[in-house]
Amino acid sequence: MVEAAATLQGELIASESEFEGLKQIYTDNNVRVRSIRARIEELKRQLEKIGGKGENTSAPAEGQEEALYPSIRRLPLLGVPYADLYRRTRVQEAVFES
Repeated sequence: MVEAAATLQGELIASESEFEGLKQIYTDNNVRVRSIRARIEELKRQLEKIGGKGENTSAPAEGQEEALYPSIRRLPLLGVPYADLYRRTRVQEAVFES
C-alpha cells in the first residue's frame, strides 16, 4: 500500500509538471490541458483515499468501516494489535499441531 501511494505521488508530480508545460503553450480550453487537469484531480482523489487526508487517526470516521484497506495514516496505530493477533494465531497453530 505504501508503494502504491508512492507511485501515485510520483505520477501526480509528473502530471503537474506536464500540466505547467502545457499551460505555457496552450489555452485552458485545449483538450490536452483539460485532459491532464482531469488526470491530476483523479490522482489527488486517489491519494486522499489511500492516505486518509484530514482523517482522525484515533477512531474510524463514518463510512470508513466499509473501506477495504485502512489509510496509511492509520497503519502505525494498527501495527500493535496486528502483531498481537498474529502472535496469538501462531501460538494457537502450534497448540493445535501438537
